[in-house]
Amino acid sequence: MYLALAFLLTTPFFTSASSEVDEQVRRMREIQAQMGYLQAQMAGVLRLKKGEALTPPLTSPLSLPVSTLNVNRNLSFGLVGDNDVLSLQQFLTRGGYYSGPVTGNYLNLTREAVIKYQRANDINPTGFFGPLSRARAARP
Repeated sequence: MYLALAFLLTTPFFTSASSEVDEQVRRMREIQAQMGYLQAQMAGVLRLKKGEALTPPLTSPLSLPVSTLNVNRNLSFGLVGDNDVLSLQQFLTRGGYYSGPVTGNYLNLTREAVIKYQRANDINPTGFFGPLSRARAARP
């Protein structure tokens, strides 16, 4: 009986602490996404200085929705400097599947994160972000 009472009295504390930790993790992921965005912008400036062609400007991570992803096309390994891939990386970062730099490049780290996301959502883990993965990501 005393054990049950102790559990009931401490549960709100642990729930509160857990939600604070979740909030801190969410904030850290947002900061990581912002850092990745800035790194991609810096890489664009360096390419411009070298006279290389620039990809279309990347969307700021601050303008993206928090819990859903709205991508209307398939994404796959090898895409570079792509706004939809940038959005996907930010989405995967917020979900805890991706911890690499947010660059807009669909390379190994992004493919591995997509596979983790697919496994967690009962989708065949191919690393290809196609119709099933997009439909699941579009749900809140």
